Amino acid sequence: MIREHHAKVLERWYQLYAIHFGETTTLSQHEFCALYGHDLAQTVAHLLEGYMERFVMAMRASGESLVERGVPFREVISSLHLFEESCSVIFDHQSVSEGNAPRKRSQSENRLPRRTGGTCSKLRWWSSSLLLLYAEP
Repeated sequence: MIREHHAKVLERWYQLYAIHFGETTTLSQHEFCALYGHDLAQTVAHLLEGYMERFVMAMRASGESLVERGVPFREVISSLHLFEESCSVIFDHQSVSEGNAPRKRSQSENRLPRRTGGTCSKLRWWSSSLLLLYAEP
């Protein structure tokens, strides 16, 4: 599902990022879309294909790119939460347009994601992994 809606998710993600940070954003729209768009496509593909080693290598490279660009850790954390929110909005909207009512999330679904499961848990695992790799020395 993320592959089908990659552009919408990225567009919504940047909108939320720009609203949240205003003029204090570290990344321009072009940098944001180039960095996160490439990383999202690459890492989601690795996850879906089960290539965990490639996934980890891509996540490490993403973290290094963010550090090199000077993105503060607090901005990375906020951005990943905004990513989850943008996915939620896009996928809930898609679900409604297909005739399915969006379901409420349980408390357990809001915790750290597991490596297995549906698209949402994989995306949460992706964002959590980026945080962990960014925080490594």
